[in-house]
Amino acid sequence: MGVTVSSLHIYSGEPVDPALGRFASFSPGWQTMLPSDIRPEDDLYGAARKLSKKAAAPVLVFRMFDSDELLFALFESGRTAAFFSTFDYEAKKGIFRIPGLVGYPEGHKRRTAEILSCGDVELLAALLEEFFGVALMVFADDAPDTLRRARGDELYRAFHEQERSIRGKRAPIGALLVDEFPGKLFSSTFSEVDRSISNGFLFGMDTPASSLKDLRPVRFSQGKLLPLPEEEIVYATHTAADPLASASCDLNAVRFLPDAPEPFGGKTFPLPPGFYFFDFFGDRRLMLTNFHGGVAFMDADGKLIARFSVKGIPVALEDGYLLTAGSGSFWMYGYEPNNRLRIYRIEEQ
Repeated sequence: MGVTVSSLHIYSGEPVDPALGRFASFSPGWQTMLPSDIRPEDDLYGAARKLSKKAAAPVLVFRMFDSDELLFALFESGRTAAFFSTFDYEAKKGIFRIPGLVGYPEGHKRRTAEILSCGDVELLAALLEEFFGVALMVFADDAPDTLRRARGDELYRAFHEQERSIRGKRAPIGALLVDEFPGKLFSSTFSEVDRSISNGFLFGMDTPASSLKDLRPVRFSQGKLLPLPEEEIVYATHTAADPLASASCDLNAVRFLPDAPEPFGGKTFPLPPGFYFFDFFGDRRLMLTNFHGGVAFMDADGKLIARFSVKGIPVALEDGYLLTAGSGSFWMYGYEPNNRLRIYRIEEQ
């Protein structure tokens, strides 16, 4: 199990009126609600909204869920001034207002955007702590002297240089969006959850009138969704062609069985935080993904060589093309106009 934590802060150098709650200043310019006063079931958003009316200063709420997802919001004068979430179904708001809300001069938009693109949730939290200059991961048993934070850019600069080496024009691998259209993918119908398709998908929910009876079998090939004849459908969990049949994954590493393709058979590779093994790419590379549209590639020595972001959740890699689906695929049997499928061509540069 990962870390789940919530915290609430006021961007102010002045002590907080005790009538508004119990706060302490662990870091310059911030007042932090004592963690012993925060319970998991508390409505921190409502509390922060009300508090921002009375405190006359921006109020920051931060939440992390099992080290997998995080979100934060800044409230000002009773309104949500900025909101960010790693959950792909929640809309961002006021992202480029964030620096000004916490006292930075004009600019810092690029740094803000780059920090928020970080796919490792725990690293993202550390980058935000450095940027805000306040401890966000606050627990009831923390000693006050361990909660002091000061603004800086050391962690950010290291992250920036790492990102430059594996992203964009410097990276040996990238992706080009070649197609996008409405719809969802499923492995089975709602009534046949134990009879999943292993060599394709059920495609549908692409029009407002869509229903379960309109789902049609398709396979992903040469960058397209093509009809999959009924007689060719294979119903199973994993097949020999499935890369997961050759690997064992946990939060920290992927371990390949001896019969995995060369040169990976029998080897163990540490995984970047937040990523998991997705598929083999070519003869000597691994493709990794996370749940936020992050894609990364490792070479046969376990070195991270490329990283980029795509829209949606990666679901298939075939013939040099990547298929992604929206968050409503595989479980929500209904039309949603914002759920789209996208096809990317993976390009070596």
